[in-house]
Amino acid sequence: MTDMALVALYILWFVWLMIWTALSLRFRPAVARSTGWRHSVPFQLLWLCGIFLLLGFGSGSYDLKYRLWDIVDGAGGWYLVGLTAAGLLFAAWARIHLGRPIHGRAVVCSGPYALVRHPVYSGALFAAFATAVLQGIPTAFLGLALCLIGFVLKAQAEERYLRRELGRAYEAYAMQVPMLLPYPKLLWRTLRRLAK
Repeated sequence: MTDMALVALYILWFVWLMIWTALSLRFRPAVARSTGWRHSVPFQLLWLCGIFLLLGFGSGSYDLKYRLWDIVDGAGGWYLVGLTAAGLLFAAWARIHLGRPIHGRAVVCSGPYALVRHPVYSGALFAAFATAVLQGIPTAFLGLALCLIGFVLKAQAEERYLRRELGRAYEAYAMQVPMLLPYPKLLWRTLRRLAK
């Protein structure tokens, strides 16, 4: 991997984590408060351990010896850095779009929430996948797996809360919009609508 692509990758994740922390302090949705520490702490631990491994901080001579591929030199590495940035930007867009909690308890189904029910997690997972491919080491894929488990657990806790609070409105939304991976037809339709 070129040193500049690796530096860019670390900068992207660092900046995103700083922005994410600032947004979390400013806009803390009711769903985050409602799931409580019992669900938040395991998610946070899985996510932080996942990022630690994903970025190669837990790797050693084992990972270098068993590198899965070396496709990141030149343009390939920068392409994956761009995909990481796209995933992180999608997650940030979703977080900003959600904004402050609405006291009317309405289902947010516009913007990125028209594509998936948990676009913040989808964007972060997409970025994590691109990062793992860029790293090409076993511990990066272990980190990706930890992030995936953490996000799925957190999304399930949020889903339980939203179904309880919003009832049929959320049920109808959940029947039409996937949890983490957008349906191809839904993605195409939403992108066309956004382009108009």
